[in-house]
Amino acid sequence: MEILQVNPGEMEDRVSGTGISLLLVSITPCEPCASAKRAIEAVTATELELSAFQYDVRDGDREKAFLEKWEILSFPTMILFVDGIEIERWRGFFDGPTDLANRTNMVGVLKNSLERYSGNLPDQKKTLKSFAKTGLEVAKSGFQLANNKTRQTRLEACKQCSYFKPPKCAACGCNISIKVKFSATECPLQIW
Repeated sequence: MEILQVNPGEMEDRVSGTGISLLLVSITPCEPCASAKRAIEAVTATELELSAFQYDVRDGDREKAFLEKWEILSFPTMILFVDGIEIERWRGFFDGPTDLANRTNMVGVLKNSLERYSGNLPDQKKTLKSFAKTGLEVAKSGFQLANNKTRQTRLEACKQCSYFKPPKCAACGCNISIKVKFSATECPLQIW
């Protein structure tokens, strides 16, 4: 499978689907970026079910909004998504195809395991009740957002939890990528 070249307008749609997606943001010329691309090509040549996308930044000054939105701090930046949720991000140079293949394969194994247990999510009544309670708390707070550090800490805690069934929590049924963003939300298991 080849790496599909994308533009900023279509990147969000490309990585928000189901399955494993890997996004490479690079510049030309850049030897670490070329190395990252070769590593991704090595990974996509395996039997892993993986969609790979690349965006090559041409003019950093003109593309500043894009770089800020995607939090691109250095080149290359590679972002691994599972079912539209960012799982891991690599910035700058790394150890090459073996390291990337091992990490991606682990995510693939994890995803297959999670799919096996996806039937363990709460029923719709429990999910709606949790959504209403969380929505009320968020509204009371004036929709105040949590800071980036809090969001990351919460998301990392969720990823380590056995109730995490991307993109949802099996304990409350909430979409974790949304729930961690608001300061008034709480984990029903009191993990965060």
